[in-house]
Amino acid sequence: MNWLKLKMRLSTVLNLKNWKNLENKGKADKSLLFFVIKLWS
Repeated sequence: MNWLKLKMRLSTVLNLKNWKNLENKGKADKSLLFFVIKLWS
């Protein structure tokens, strides 16, 4: 999976969630994002 596909997938996931769910899962999302960045750096 290349970065563009991953970025598109993340955008789709974020678009499918509503803002309330994003707030509720903010910590988990940040942890996942940090892991992805660490993995790709």
